Amino acid sequence: QARKVAALGLEARFERVFLTWRYGHARSKPSPWCFEKIRALTGARPCDVIYVGDNPSKDFVGLRPLGYGTIRVLTGQHAGRAAAPGHDAELTLPDLDALTRETVSALHGRLAAAHAEEPTP
Repeated sequence: QARKVAALGLEARFERVFLTWRYGHARSKPSPWCFEKIRALTGARPCDVIYVGDNPSKDFVGLRPLGYGTIRVLTGQHAGRAAAPGHDAELTLPDLDALTRETVSALHGRLAAAHAEEPTP
């Protein structure tokens, strides 16, 4: 993963890059640990975070139940893999070209509205 980050120049494009395995196996996907760490650092709500991935066996299962936005792209080695019940993303797209600002805004709007309807503890 570190080589992918370097090859894509991601560290220059983002404030922080988290590689989950660096925090130990128990904190790698599907654990939401890194995402909760990001939220603590930024003050974001789960509905303000949208995760885009391709592997339904681990990418979304730990995040979606917590209210995070999840988008699956049907590319790569997992494109034909069916998701187990409760393991798929909220939204599925054919590829990254279909991931537009409008798509992300619409998903965020739905999540924020659902979050606003949740009772406050």
